[in-house]
This record gives sequence, C-alpha cells and structure tokens, in this order.
Amino acid sequence: MAAADRRAVGARIAEARAARGLTVHGLACAVGFGLRAAQIVRWEAGRSRPPSTLMGLLASALGVPREWLSEGIGPSPFVRPPQDPRASGSFAYRLTTARVGAGLTLAALAAAARVPIGRLRAWEWGDGAAEAAELVALAAALGVDPEWLGGARPPGGPGTWVAPAQRGH
Repeated sequence: MAAADRRAVGARIAEARAARGLTVHGLACAVGFGLRAAQIVRWEAGRSRPPSTLMGLLASALGVPREWLSEGIGPSPFVRPPQDPRASGSFAYRLTTARVGAGLTLAALAAAARVPIGRLRAWEWGDGAAEAAELVALAAALGVDPEWLGGARPPGGPGTWVAPAQRGH
C-alpha cells in the first residue's frame, strides 16, 4: 500500500475525529472490538491503514460515508458549500476554496497556521472571521494573498501579492 494513501486515510480519520470532538481513546471506545487508541494514532500518522473490516465501523463511529473515509470519494462532509450565491465573496468561501485548492485538510491547515481547528472549522462554516495576525498566518500556509483572503482585494491583477520568500527576503 502506498504511503501517500495511508497518509490520506489517516488525515481523513483525524479530520473526522476532530470534527466530532473525539479523542483517540473515545474513538477506540466508540468502535469497540478491542481497538486501541495507539492503533488509531498509527493510522492518523499514516504508518498503517485500517483493515477494510473496520472501515465501516470507523465511518459509522465518525458519522461519515465509508467511501469518503476509505477512498476519499465525494466531498468532505465537513465543508459546507455556500447556500447563497452572494456567499462566494465571504471569508468562509475564500478560506474553504483556498484550503481545498491547496489540498490541505482542516487539521493540516490548523497545524501549519497554528490556529485551533475548532476556530478554523467555525470560520469555514461562516461563523466569524480571522483577526489580522491569524489572517497572515493562514494566507502564508495557503500560499495566497492575505488581502485577498481577508476580502480587501480580488485575486490577480496589479499589486498581486508575492510571498516574502519570492521577494528575496
């Protein structure tokens, strides 16, 4: 089994577990069958992959589709598309679009930007917006213009943001 596949499955398990507010021990107890927290830690780290016989139980305990958990088929159950077309200009829409475009899970972005995953999830669901320092950290982790992410400027065009590493600093 490819390491990238194990890491992707592990990232989806971690994302779903965090979204449900479960500890690794809590998830192990919810699945049952003598599953140990240490095994879940190995899965989330991408060191191994859950056996197919447990995938359905894991998905059920996490409240996610089995196909999404095991194969990444379908959209993440934790990204809520905007219901109102005007929402495409919202912070939530820009943040979600940038994160998905960068191929990052909520957990990976939270770690890279050093932002609590609960706040990040709330922002993606349209509950508030990041403060200036958080916005800069998020933009750096996503590789996007902080002014675009914050809604002050459309992407591209004159004055397009250049990452500090590209400026030679």
